[in-house]
Amino acid sequence: MKKNNKSFLINFLKLVETLGNKLPHPFILFTIFSIIILFLSFILSKFGVSISYFDIKTQTENVININNLLTYENLRDLISGIPTIFINFPSLKIVVLMMMAIGVVDNIGFFNVLMRKYLLKTPKNVITTVFIFMAVNANIMSDAGTIFAITMGGILFSALGRNPKIGIIAGFAACSGGFTANFFVAGTDALLAGITEQAAHSVGYNITVNPLCNYYFMAAATLLLTFVITFVTEKIIVKVEGDYEGLSTSQLNEYKLTEDEERGLKYSFYSFIIFVIIMGILTIPQNAFFRNSDGGFLPKSPLLSSIVMIIFFLFLFVGVGYGIGTKKIKSSRDIPKYLQKGLSQAIPLMVTLLPHQFLYIY
Repeated sequence: MKKNNKSFLINFLKLVETLGNKLPHPFILFTIFSIIILFLSFILSKFGVSISYFDIKTQTENVININNLLTYENLRDLISGIPTIFINFPSLKIVVLMMMAIGVVDNIGFFNVLMRKYLLKTPKNVITTVFIFMAVNANIMSDAGTIFAITMGGILFSALGRNPKIGIIAGFAACSGGFTANFFVAGTDALLAGITEQAAHSVGYNITVNPLCNYYFMAAATLLLTFVITFVTEKIIVKVEGDYEGLSTSQLNEYKLTEDEERGLKYSFYSFIIFVIIMGILTIPQNAFFRNSDGGFLPKSPLLSSIVMIIFFLFLFVGVGYGIGTKKIKSSRDIPKYLQKGLSQAIPLMVTLLPHQFLYIY
């Protein structure tokens, strides 16, 4: 890459970093946007602005006039209604349950160990692709996934005799750039499902949206991101940063799995098999628990409406199995502790959701 192009790219990345660091916390951003919406409602209502949409349900064209939210009546409803609305917010119920379950497998170390196991056994000629695929999926560990991705990126590339900076950059780009793309169900999926459900309710559609609503898109995006980031890493980043002889492969020894971790993965697999058997018993027979009155699953059934709790128990089974294997769970009293840790990870999301109430209450 030419020197002037290299300088331009580096300067551009530094500019993006500088501007990004100056942005306020999402809570403050949502609060600012909510205040802007309040004043826009006042201005647009004075000009008689309205929107129209076609209601598929009733096959009619509906017109909605902009409502001035800065009236005494609306502001009083806003102040008095926020506590109730916040507790009943559609996103909240899903986020709390999903973060508790994901928190068990995350805080107990299952995801970290699982990714380490398969990265360390990957052939060198495809390790960049496999590492980036793992890094994209690392967002299931929430913010800890970014730390995992950049750490393993530096170690792996260095041990392979390559510039560790390339691995760090690739890991950060894969985990942060594709933060909601995943082959697994993450806490973000739960949050977005709740917001989607709320949006549907606001236009009169009383539907239930489960965290799997975006799965096909996100799973496909995971593969696309893996290909694109691998290409950019090998064809652009390598030329920008330069590749060179790295450190010894003995570095990887400290990242190999311990005997307890190996046993934990086996126990988690056994727990997964038990969960699959239970789900088979509850779904396969003609009059099974999760089938609808017609004996099927579509368009509605207990299986689809219970997807959040099914995912909850899936993660719980796998996490508890791993915890027993690694001896991190020694009694039934340890399980609630990990559920509590997962719930504590949901607190930042719950705080960020608060400014939504300024808009949702209307």
